[in-house]
Amino acid sequence: MSQALTPQQQQNNKLAAFSNTANELFKKNMPSMKSIISNVVTPERMTRIALHEVRKNPELAECEPVSFIASVMQCAALGLEPGSALGHAYLIPFFNGKKQYKECSLIVGYRGMVDIARRSGKVTKISVRAVYEGDEFEIEYGLNESLVHKPTSTNPSAETLTHVYAVAHLASGEKQFEVLTKAQIDGVKNGLKRPNPVWNSHYEEMAKKTAIRRLFKMLPSALLADDERRLSDIEESDSIVEVTPLDTPEQIAPPGSGPAIREETKAENKSALDKVLNDNIATALSLGLDPDAFLPEECKGKSPDTYTDIQKNAINARLKAAIAAKQKG
Repeated sequence: MSQALTPQQQQNNKLAAFSNTANELFKKNMPSMKSIISNVVTPERMTRIALHEVRKNPELAECEPVSFIASVMQCAALGLEPGSALGHAYLIPFFNGKKQYKECSLIVGYRGMVDIARRSGKVTKISVRAVYEGDEFEIEYGLNESLVHKPTSTNPSAETLTHVYAVAHLASGEKQFEVLTKAQIDGVKNGLKRPNPVWNSHYEEMAKKTAIRRLFKMLPSALLADDERRLSDIEESDSIVEVTPLDTPEQIAPPGSGPAIREETKAENKSALDKVLNDNIATALSLGLDPDAFLPEECKGKSPDTYTDIQKNAINARLKAAIAAKQKG
């Protein structure tokens, strides 16, 4: 009669099974990863780092593996390494209430956003700071904008935070800054489509990230590198890159994590994505907008049938933003 496995042995088996499945998915999707990955990291290194993150955070092994691979591929496209070592980006498990199982999502940290901005060569430095009760802090808008911050607080914490600000130093010598109050920060946090647990454990970092995102929107688009635009597409459309599943769908979902990804589900998701794209195009045309102006370079002159899911998500995000601006104006 065999002995029952200890909790540690059960966890080790779960980690090993998930790692094997993830490794097979990485191998199958390696051509796709190589086609989108930034030149600052290799696919092989990204794979090793991602699997190491699973060992550091066993809860990732409870996620649906395709969502894990998709998050890693998003990270690869941005040229960021996941994990706490650099603080560039994080692989976070989320429970999907509709699907009733955990999925993995990519959360880009403010340090990752700073790294992306510097790659353009037109932004030489980005500073981002938090202001707390007791600090000397003064801002002035108008023809001669200025920002003065003298940290004097003796109790810096999420509870005493009053503002965050980000400052971009441009290669031209100009400076651009963006300031957010705590009320504005909490408005962003509370307005999320789904709760993000990272806010609870890393409030200051997420607040700083929010300031940088606002700063990005203030900068001339010509200053933004391709990675910055890609980051915007990912975050604004909540897009998931297209991942090729294993040949045996029943092997994809780990025990207890939820149903496997079936071909019927993939077809339904693709149909829904196409409907959203068609609806956005129709709305844009009704408002006098030219949908072709919002196509990525690689999509221009091609039939919509040839667009990948990540390209469709990117187009949807751009159309949605343009439609909202047009309706607001």
